[in-house]
Amino acid sequence: MAKVFFSGGNPIRNTQTYLQRFGEVVSREVRTTAFLIQRDAKRILNVPRDPHGSPTSNLGLLRDSIKVDVLGVGAATTAVVYVAKEYGVWVEFGRRGLQSTPANVTDANAARAAWPPFTPIYDWVKQRRIRGSGTGRNAKGQSTGGAEQRSIAFLIQRKIAQQGIPANPFLIPAYERHIKGFRERLAQAIAGIKP
Repeated sequence: MAKVFFSGGNPIRNTQTYLQRFGEVVSREVRTTAFLIQRDAKRILNVPRDPHGSPTSNLGLLRDSIKVDVLGVGAATTAVVYVAKEYGVWVEFGRRGLQSTPANVTDANAARAAWPPFTPIYDWVKQRRIRGSGTGRNAKGQSTGGAEQRSIAFLIQRKIAQQGIPANPFLIPAYERHIKGFRERLAQAIAGIKP
């Protein structure tokens, strides 16, 4: 025989109270977990990953583009943690360069897909004020900084297209770190609901 969950009082009111509290618990835990994932993904991006100790996200543009959207209310609450920068997927999963493309792949789209977007690389070069070893002046004595930086950005883009880049996961490890805790906290919170 099934145990009567609500004893005494008005069962309808008790059920409504329970469902309301259940919804509040679910909403709170979904929100909390989403913001924990966001926080840790940003922290992971700041950890030095190369021998020179430079963080993966030099400008913070990728880190700052990690967003949380919370949708719905009560027990129907969902949260989406996402990266707004288009190149976030390539940082997370890496990208295979043309040198590692299988020999039997002759599709023109494979070569096109290997080229990373130019604008984020160019923005990075400008922000870091990277210039070549030349004077940066043309024959008329005018600065060629923009053209020089565009050339440097193109060379970086070409190297990535040819050799690829290794994966530097940040979002998936943050998710994996918090999903078990979410399940445990949610189960504990639901068990603690009193009608």
